[in-house]
Amino acid sequence: LQAENTYRVAALGGQAPDLMRFSNDQLGSIAPIRDRGSPLLEDLRPWLSPVQREIWDPVALQSMRYEGNLLALPVSQDCVSLFYNKALFDEEDMEYPNDGWTTADMLEAAQQLTFGEQVGISIPTKDPYRWFALNSGHGGTLFTDSGVPNLDGEGSAQAMEFWLSLELEHGIVPTGTNIETMKNHFVEGRAAMIIDGPWQWPTYEKAKIDIGQALLPIVEETGLRMSPMVGFKGWSISKQSPNKAAAVALALYL
Repeated sequence: LQAENTYRVAALGGQAPDLMRFSNDQLGSIAPIRDRGSPLLEDLRPWLSPVQREIWDPVALQSMRYEGNLLALPVSQDCVSLFYNKALFDEEDMEYPNDGWTTADMLEAAQQLTFGEQVGISIPTKDPYRWFALNSGHGGTLFTDSGVPNLDGEGSAQAMEFWLSLELEHGIVPTGTNIETMKNHFVEGRAAMIIDGPWQWPTYEKAKIDIGQALLPIVEETGLRMSPMVGFKGWSISKQSPNKAAAVALALYL
């Protein structure tokens, strides 16, 4: 967010850098802004040949579009997964989470690892971003095929019931846990498992946590894996840049 705001101020002041990396959601907030009638970011479609466009996955390219304009070249993607503290599992002589785990396995392990000041799993239950993965595992979708919000559709109620039960019924997620609380629990070595993304990995390594990582579990009732939302990041070129050809060449290299 800080980088996004810094770019916005610089661009509106005529001091935008030639090249800037943005996430797909940041593009959505920057794209509508105009400086003397012109957008802040260059439409990159004319700069790419059909062969060059085939380098990228179509979904990745689509995530970089706004109203048809291609505003960035995809460079990376990320999503949440299951992080776990190996030391806490070792202390209880328990097997680590694996890619065949179900939500029942996760719940059972979390219950065994919750005692005293230690929590089996710490997740921000009011955070929709992480809940979306559980919703998909229950067969739910955010939108219908026609683009209508579908949060009251099939599977969503069951997903919400399980999500809230971790706190309200099973007591393995502390009441009031938010993203910062979750992070602190893990950094302090008090949480055996969390659901987080690679953007926090350096923080946990710096805290000298022996981290393990696994796919999100399969929902026991449906046989579907929890599937998180995927975010993309890409290189954008400033509309103001006097070095657009060089900036595009650098973005393609990177």
